[in-house]
Amino acid sequence: MHIYLSPHPDDAVFSCGGQIYQRLQKGDEVLIMTLMAGHAPAQLRPNVYIQEHHQRWGLGEDAHSVVEGRRAEDAAAAAILGANLIFGHTPEALYRTNGDSHESFYQSREALFGPVHSGDASIPHQIAEDFEADIKTPITALYAPLGVGGHVDHLLARDAALILARQRPDLRVYFYEEYPYSREDRRIILAAMHAFGQPLLKVSVSVSPEALQSKIRASRCYHSQISSFWENPDALDAELTTYHAQIGGENLWRLLRGDEFA
Repeated sequence: MHIYLSPHPDDAVFSCGGQIYQRLQKGDEVLIMTLMAGHAPAQLRPNVYIQEHHQRWGLGEDAHSVVEGRRAEDAAAAAILGANLIFGHTPEALYRTNGDSHESFYQSREALFGPVHSGDASIPHQIAEDFEADIKTPITALYAPLGVGGHVDHLLARDAALILARQRPDLRVYFYEEYPYSREDRRIILAAMHAFGQPLLKVSVSVSPEALQSKIRASRCYHSQISSFWENPDALDAELTTYHAQIGGENLWRLLRGDEFA
């Protein structure tokens, strides 16, 4: 089984939808684990940054409706590709609080793309524990975000994958370039690799025209996210097509082990 760790609904499909479709067409089993898909704590104090996101996403004014809406988008996209899907219980960064003041840790873009809050330090370990408890079948490979763009949830997912890599020395682990952050400037990919601090080998995955069209159809399911990155769904289609042509498909980085990099 191939398992893709997706920080949020959309990340695995936007970044790896073509290869996911191709693996499934070959008869492989694929599971998408959307990690930060939990509901917000009931005591969460709304703030301007949360309200801005809710208004832009158009899934409702309250966090419960938004989470349910994003899960529904993710399920629709996974169904188009044919992948299995499970949701983690951790809320996304907008909704995580310190438990005392019930104030969100991340109340600005600078915070969301800055250092991970100390209150989130245990999340990678919890993700790894949940993974070990939930996954009992043999795993062919694990795929996780590289950390392109520096979103704190992507960094936490990356670190969880590294914990799993240490716990499973024989597991083949890949890190994917997160689209659409990766489109902005190739230098941010180099920055993510520099921050990664582990030896990596680039693996370029060719994506067939059929797989690309399936990826585009699946990506269109994320109606709430399109306005954050594109003018309209047609712009998403055009940019994905151009981007795939430019980089030759979808890029992965394989974690090297032992004497592989000697």
